[in-house]
Amino acid sequence: MSSLRVIVKERVETFAEETERVQTWLKSAQANELVRQSPELKESFSSAASAAKTVAKEQAAALSAEESTLGKIKSQLTAFRVR
Repeated sequence: MSSLRVIVKERVETFAEETERVQTWLKSAQANELVRQSPELKESFSSAASAAKTVAKEQAAALSAEESTLGKIKSQLTAFRVR
């Protein structure tokens, strides 16, 4: 159980770091310059930034649900082992 929690935590941390990098880049001077050169990218970049925020919130909710489920499984296994 603890190794599963560690794996889930590591994956969430990795995903959060990647999402943060995307959001940072979308706010960067390089991204702004690309939008100046190709205005049609503005909508795509805006959508990507919005999606990154939404995904981060959904990931946090999923992690909470996984932690709750893992806790329930652990308590059930503990009760099973005692018998």
